[in-house]
Amino acid sequence: SGVNGIRKTTSIYQDWFQDVLFEALTQDGHQLEGVDKESLPTGTNSFFRQLDFLVATIANEDFRSLYSVEDVDTYAATKDSIFTRYRTEAEIWGALLVKIARRKRMNIMVETSGRDIGMFEYIDHFFPDSEYRKMVIHFGVNDVSNAEASVDQRMLREMRDGQVALEHGGGVKALIGANAGGPYGSSVLRQVQADSDGVWENIVRGEAGNVGK
Repeated sequence: SGVNGIRKTTSIYQDWFQDVLFEALTQDGHQLEGVDKESLPTGTNSFFRQLDFLVATIANEDFRSLYSVEDVDTYAATKDSIFTRYRTEAEIWGALLVKIARRKRMNIMVETSGRDIGMFEYIDHFFPDSEYRKMVIHFGVNDVSNAEASVDQRMLREMRDGQVALEHGGGVKALIGANAGGPYGSSVLRQVQADSDGVWENIVRGEAGNVGK
């Protein structure tokens, strides 16, 4: 969990990610029973449910129209409306994929900004304590302006990639591949970060209902 634009997804594919997890989980002499470092989840050994790309897949024809928008503010608003329209359907497909991955006993990752408790309750619903070990990694950033710049650059790059996809025939895979993330623009990130950190603090304090207990 954590605010957008701080390279959460990028981090899980880095060579050092398992080392960091292992160090965090074994600090103060804590032992992981039946778990070695190599089995800890990374982007390369896990099913990664990402809602952003599910929406882009389901709504690829809407993205075809989106990529023709040249004004960045209009683009961001249009993308947000697409996500609002298709979110429920994407969540349904995401849940079905998670169930399949769970039956296969795969490592499973789910990404969220964490601005409300819903995704944590989602995990508890689909993964009983008796069947899965569960772990939350909360990402933070020292200066949110770095995330704001990252999100703006990402959206501009996505607009360019989307236009290139259209110029080359607008194939479905190209339309989906041009999408670079969710609908949030830089103007809302400070509030997203405040909400995300607030939810995380409640979980750590044990004040988030049954989540984390």
